[in-house]
Amino acid sequence: MKKVLKWVGIVFGVLVGLVIVAGIVIYAMGSAKVTQVYDIPKEAITAPTDADSLVRGKGLVEISACTGCHGENLAGQVFIENATLAVLSSSNLTSGQGGIGGVYADADWERAIRHGLRPDGTGLIIMQSQHFNHYSDEDLWDLIAYLKSVPPVDNNLPPRTLGPLGRILLALGAFPVAADLIDHHATHPASAPAGASVERGQYLVEIAVCEDCHGKGLIGRSLDQEQNGSPAGPNLTPSGELIGWSEADFVAAMRNGVKPSGTKLDPERMPWDKLGPNLSEADLHALWLYLQSLPPAPA
Repeated sequence: MKKVLKWVGIVFGVLVGLVIVAGIVIYAMGSAKVTQVYDIPKEAITAPTDADSLVRGKGLVEISACTGCHGENLAGQVFIENATLAVLSSSNLTSGQGGIGGVYADADWERAIRHGLRPDGTGLIIMQSQHFNHYSDEDLWDLIAYLKSVPPVDNNLPPRTLGPLGRILLALGAFPVAADLIDHHATHPASAPAGASVERGQYLVEIAVCEDCHGKGLIGRSLDQEQNGSPAGPNLTPSGELIGWSEADFVAAMRNGVKPSGTKLDPERMPWDKLGPNLSEADLHALWLYLQSLPPAPA
């Protein structure tokens, strides 16, 4: 009996040791990820300053839901404030105190939005650059132009820190680092697809970050997936939520926030109030064409 207990103790001790070693290794991997520098050259750009570009840029900020994370005044907000886990905030994008607007050069804006990188080359956490990487040059320059023009707001946010648990979760991929999800050497079109086309619809779906709620391929996200970030969105392929909808129903929902059944869309979960006013009739037709072109997802 003593020998059995002895061996049980040895095995238990070995398992505990392995868990500790694994934890140390994963912690070290997370720490390395925090300081990892991505060697992506800065692109020489100059954002426009004309009034038309600022108007288009404001619309793109709404379409891409920048205010959803950075606040209606784009002055940023704290998402997580837990010493063991992390302290994570969305940046103050204005030129006010604590903001990056007066510090970032045009090339810094481009790298942050399109590549998910800080000016020092380290990766941003909880930034949707894997979607914004699809921006055309023309649209991105307009968006940057508008961001540079917003009124300054003083808002000093706590610096990003990751606690022990946060570093472990970062190593395990629980905190998305957009820079790891991007082909940084991909070419970008000078202009976005135009007109009422499937290609235009796909482009809008990308920059509007629709897959963040509706899942890859817009097949939907379940309620248990909602616990890991964005709201659960329904299946938007031809086999899902839009069965029985006409294009007019879709346009009305995007414009007025009301489904054919009379149910109102919650703008906190589905920002129709940001999208609808900034999408033309041709854009909405392009979105409808793209959604109808998707492979039907299994129930």
